[in-house]
Amino acid sequence: MDTILIFWNRFVDYAHFVWVYMQTSFLDLLSGYINQDTAGVILVISGIVLVLLIIIIAAFKRSKPHVNSIDMMASLTMLSVINSTPKEASKPENEYAASAAEPDLKTIETNMKALKELYEAGKIKADLYISESRHLYEVAKAIYSG
Repeated sequence: MDTILIFWNRFVDYAHFVWVYMQTSFLDLLSGYINQDTAGVILVISGIVLVLLIIIIAAFKRSKPHVNSIDMMASLTMLSVINSTPKEASKPENEYAASAAEPDLKTIETNMKALKELYEAGKIKADLYISESRHLYEVAKAIYSG
């Protein structure tokens, strides 16, 4: 217990010394008598104020969230295609309806890019990405060879 009391008394004495030193420096500053001690106190107080200003500015500054550049419309279109349930394929009545039902290579390329973006954004899992990529590849292969 004596050690704590000794430590406390030394701490209080030191704090009192610093307080008296600051008061003396401020009185010297107010009276116009500037010496090394007064300049040191001015520098220390200026540093403390600067650090406080930086902390306040940093607290109020809002950082802009990092956004990956993703074509959201293509991703949403592909996500809706993936999530939709497959419907029964009906036989088209004429050749125009048959060609409209088959996607062209540009559409398949857009769907592949959208699928990749969905996978990279974490919207779909790897197994779905692989199966849909294989399906789109097979459709493109059939169009290209046909």
